[in-house]
Parts: sequence; structure tokens; C-alpha cells
Amino acid sequence: MPEYYGNSPVTETILVEDSTPLAPALRLVDWLIILVISLLPIVNVIVLVIWALDSKGNPNRRSFAQAMLIIFGAEILIMSIFFGYFAGMIYQVFNII
Repeated sequence: MPEYYGNSPVTETILVEDSTPLAPALRLVDWLIILVISLLPIVNVIVLVIWALDSKGNPNRRSFAQAMLIIFGAEILIMSIFFGYFAGMIYQVFNII
């Protein structure tokens, strides 16, 4: 018979141990190195592609690299749209004159 606390029954939580090993957590120094590398132009894209495709590396770093590459792609797309829009506006202004 379950015990009640308020209106909801209190039941035991059974923890099931998963057999997949956890990835080691990245230390603060590791994150600082990753962020500094991410700030360097051109180098960041090359290193992020290498980390994103590395299947034997740390999965936390791999996921971060994949997310950063997706964000870079979205930024390039958005900036291309804005650049094309403003270039078209400037072209129209100079074409009228």
C-alpha cells in the first residue's frame, strides 16, 4: 500500500544502472583553451571541424564543436541575407541617380 503525502502517492525510486560509460568532464582549463581557440579567426573553424568529426575524442567537446559550427553556419546565412538586402538597397539608390 503506497504512503500518501498530500494528494500524491509516495513511491520508491529504483535507480537502474546504465552500462554505458560516462565521458570524463572537461576541466576549467580545458574549457578556457577551447574558448580561446574559438576566438581565433580561421583557426577556430579548422579546429572545430576536426573536433566535430573526431569520434574517439571527448563527446562533450565534440557536441560543443558541432553546436558552434551550426551557429557559424546560421550566422553566415543571416549575414548573407542582410548583406544582399543592403547591397540591393545601395544599388537602387545609385541606380536612380
